[in-house]
Amino acid sequence: MLEPIKRVSVSAVIVDRIRQSIESGSLRPGDRLPPERDMARQLGVSRLSVREAIKVLEAMGLVEVRPGDGTFVRRATAENLVDPVLLGHLVEEGTTLAELVEVRMVLEVEMASLAAGRATPEDIEAMESALRRMEEQIGRGEDFLEADREFHAAVCDATRNAVLARMYEGIMDLVTHLRRRTWRVPGAPERAVASHRAILDAIRARDPSRARAAMREHMANVRRDLEVVMGQEMTAEGGADRADR
Repeated sequence: MLEPIKRVSVSAVIVDRIRQSIESGSLRPGDRLPPERDMARQLGVSRLSVREAIKVLEAMGLVEVRPGDGTFVRRATAENLVDPVLLGHLVEEGTTLAELVEVRMVLEVEMASLAAGRATPEDIEAMESALRRMEEQIGRGEDFLEADREFHAAVCDATRNAVLARMYEGIMDLVTHLRRRTWRVPGAPERAVASHRAILDAIRARDPSRARAAMREHMANVRRDLEVVMGQEMTAEGGADRADR
C-alpha cells in the first residue's frame, strides 16, 4: 500500500530553489541575495518563510549573513550541499537546537568515556592534531569548525563501536549546523578549545569518569552559547517585525 506523500514546507522549497541556482552557477560566490522583503514578494511567499530559508541556507554554509550588509552566496562544496528538508526540520517543526544538544549529550558523553578506555596512540594523535588546528584557526570560521568536527570524529573513532559511529554520523550535518550558530558568541571558540583540551587529557589519562565529566561540561557550554544566540535572534527578529508595521 502506498504511503501518503509528505508535505514539503515553503521554506524547504525556497532553500532547494536557491541551492539549485548555486549548483547551476546562476548564483555565484559573492552574489548578494535580494533583501528579505523583496525576495518574499518575488517568490509570492511570506517574509517568515524567507527568514526560515535563510537560516537553513546559512546553516548549510551556502550563504553568509552580514548584519547591516545583506546575505551573500558562499562557495558550494560537497559538504554543504546537504538535504535541506533535514535541516529544515530544525527550523520549523519543533526539532529544536536544544533537543540536538540533548542528543549530543547522550551520545558524546558516553563516546568520551568509551574512548578513554579504548583509544590507541594513533587515536590520541588524531585528537591532538585536530586540537592544534583548532588553536591555530581560532577566529577563522569554517577552518576552526572543520578542526572541531575532526576532533569529535576522532573521539567517535576511538570508541571502536560501529553502531555508535553510525548513529553519530547520522547527526553530523546537524551538529555542524549547531556549531555554525554558536561559534560567533564572544569567547565560545576559546571555551571550546579549553573544553577539548580537558577531554583529550582525560582520554589520554585513560580516565573514563573524568572524560565523561569533561564532555558533559563541554555540552553545557554549548547549551549556554546556544541560549545566547537564540536570545539575540529573537531580539533582532522582533525589531525587524516592528519596522515592517
